[in-house]
Amino acid sequence: MKSVAFLCAALVAGCSMAGELVSHDGDDTIRLVDKECSSQPVLDRLEPELIPQFRAASVFLRGQAFAACWRATPSGAWLIYEDGDQGMVPFDVLKPLTSV
Repeated sequence: MKSVAFLCAALVAGCSMAGELVSHDGDDTIRLVDKECSSQPVLDRLEPELIPQFRAASVFLRGQAFAACWRATPSGAWLIYEDGDQGMVPFDVLKPLTSV
């Protein structure tokens, strides 16, 4: 499973979301976007009735970029990566993306 342990140092954001949530650790980044998932490799892995529940995500981990989809659970964001790997990210380790 893709490691998301680097997220533990991120600021608390809560689980309500408007726009994007992101966490950075060096060059590693997880970004959750509040728009429908468009990663066809992930969508092909989902039951058709579950597709509307999944939102877009992108991950850059250990020098590699991954498309992903996520959905909210009581424990956090459940991610499914394009290669079929899966992982959980607690909402409290993500923060809202801010413009500079």
